[in-house]
Amino acid sequence: MKINDGDIIPEVRIGNIRLNSTKEKHLNLLKGEFKERFREDESIIEIKNAEFWIGGDEKIDQIGVWGNFKGKYKGITRLDLHEKMYSN
Repeated sequence: MKINDGDIIPEVRIGNIRLNSTKEKHLNLLKGEFKERFREDESIIEIKNAEFWIGGDEKIDQIGVWGNFKGKYKGITRLDLHEKMYSN
């Protein structure tokens, strides 16, 4: 399982994964294609190109994406941003 694309809205969501939504809701979507690591007061769910930090209240506190994620932030893709930064 991976997140292919989606808009990045800081402090709200990445694609259809929303902060403060429940762990249970998203585990059903992942269909068992994830790893979960446990820490003292939280857990981290990992899929191919993303991680979701789950707090003690069983809600998503943080989302991280990488690799082949093709989402956009303010209409700009990661590749577009890279080209703008290094085109000089």
